[in-house]
Amino acid sequence: MRSKQSIALLYSVLGLVFALNGLFMLVMPGLWLKLFPLAFTSFDTSSEFAVRLLGMVDIGLSPLFFWCARNLKRCRTVRLSLTITTTGVAAVTIASIAAGPVSLLSQLPSVLLTGLPALLLLLLSMPARTVRVKGPRELGTVKWFNANKGFGFITRDSGDDVFVHYRAIRGEGHRTLREGQRVDFFLKRGDKGLQADDVQLI
Repeated sequence: MRSKQSIALLYSVLGLVFALNGLFMLVMPGLWLKLFPLAFTSFDTSSEFAVRLLGMVDIGLSPLFFWCARNLKRCRTVRLSLTITTTGVAAVTIASIAAGPVSLLSQLPSVLLTGLPALLLLLLSMPARTVRVKGPRELGTVKWFNANKGFGFITRDSGDDVFVHYRAIRGEGHRTLREGQRVDFFLKRGDKGLQADDVQLI
């Protein structure tokens, strides 16, 4: 299970990596090309200009990563844009290296530099996996449920409250609950901690 803190930390790290890499590309393009040649066969003025241009792109993207780290709930569009952009750049870079005259193994630093951020962003864009807690079905009472928003809370017979989403309610027709209804359910662990799953009216 991915916590919000770990996701925010990953976005912050990626933002820092992009900022430092972009600064490196702007200030020392010649040295950067020696470390990460990106299939350039010769180091000339046009190659250094291309590296500086890529460095400006990296520096421009880095604030978006930091913004995502601070606004996880409101950044779906930005996260999707970052994922598409980073993955696209990685795909083009790796394809150009593979098609070049040099071996892919000798270009490993360049592959890792572009491929790892893309892989991390793809993993972060996948929906979080929920894990069902082992054990028998639980009994509880609906504490409250907002039919318009599609979620609420169930008070377990053991005393504590668990989150319930309308998708977890079993039955035909409009899936909703009313305060005071008795239900049984399984527990699962998700983004919001313990959640009710497979909820059925008793």
